[in-house]
Amino acid sequence: MTELETIAAERSALVDRLSSLTDDDWQVPSLCRGWSVRDVLGHLVTPFVVSARTLLVTAARERGVDAAMDVLARRIAERDPDDLLALLRQHARSRFRPPGQPFGAPLTDAVVHSVDIRWSLGDVRADWGDPARLAPLLQYLTTRRARIAFLPGRRLAGLRLQASDQNWSSGTGAVVAGPSLSLAAAVLGRAPAFDDLTGAGVAVPRQRTGA
Repeated sequence: MTELETIAAERSALVDRLSSLTDDDWQVPSLCRGWSVRDVLGHLVTPFVVSARTLLVTAARERGVDAAMDVLARRIAERDPDDLLALLRQHARSRFRPPGQPFGAPLTDAVVHSVDIRWSLGDVRADWGDPARLAPLLQYLTTRRARIAFLPGRRLAGLRLQASDQNWSSGTGAVVAGPSLSLAAAVLGRAPAFDDLTGAGVAVPRQRTGA
């Protein structure tokens, strides 16, 4: 499975999962701090409804890209959920990627925000398919470009990440091991994922992410 195929599959599966949510479900707090399930969906469709100019203007006004993305996600989330789901399905195969970033960036966005939503709704973690499709995501998280977009500072410094469900590892130092999905979610700061990890280094990313 290519990165683009995995992105499309994640987006389509998420649309299918969310199509039957109740009004209360949409307001459930997600694993992405400060965002409800509906807010996360608003974020996921942001690249398809917000121009680069609007993002830049909002970032200037809010004094930062992260703050701008928060404002835009909440604003877009005010739309009817059915319209948001239709947008995500329509753009499931979009080749959009942020300037200067490889497809690992939208892959990370698609997977981790699916985790944010689905885990908060109680979905079983084991039902996520072949872990090998997450190898490109894990590899991307070890790159300089990922440090720019997703992993500030030296979050992975002195750590060896090791997937327990496929032949993948990276880095040197104290071991942090676990299922591929949980490994990715943990280094991105999703607290429940740490329950699936083992190794002498587990406490380090937990402390660095504040999870």
